Amino acid sequence: MSTPGRRWPIQVFDSERIVPWGRAKVTWLCRRGSQWARVAEHPEAALERLDPGPGTVWETACTLPLEPGARLLRVESRPTPPPRQRPLDYLLKEQRQVARRIARVEYEVGLRGELERVRREPGAPPGGSAGPRSG
Repeated sequence: MSTPGRRWPIQVFDSERIVPWGRAKVTWLCRRGSQWARVAEHPEAALERLDPGPGTVWETACTLPLEPGARLLRVESRPTPPPRQRPLDYLLKEQRQVARRIARVEYEVGLRGELERVRREPGAPPGGSAGPRSG
């Protein structure tokens, strides 16, 4: 539902912060044609590196002029708790990667420039899915 004309300055925040078992990372994507692209890499995006507060590794404010109906996707990657194991197993096993949970939430720019969460039917493709993933 793209409405040509008025474009609203939409601001989102990419970040990385310390959480239990590692670091959580939030990245915003915008729909460009049939693909998703990082908001921070959009040619019209204005980026501002923010002073990280306690527990934050880095944070960037990304402002992008978008028309009503434009789609954005918030992707959050966070570590999952490690499996329970005996202390000796923990010491002997080499841990290279932590399992991660990826959460995706899709938004649409409203007629007045507000971000509205896109509701999806259960089992619908990416946008609102979340699931464990290694890497």
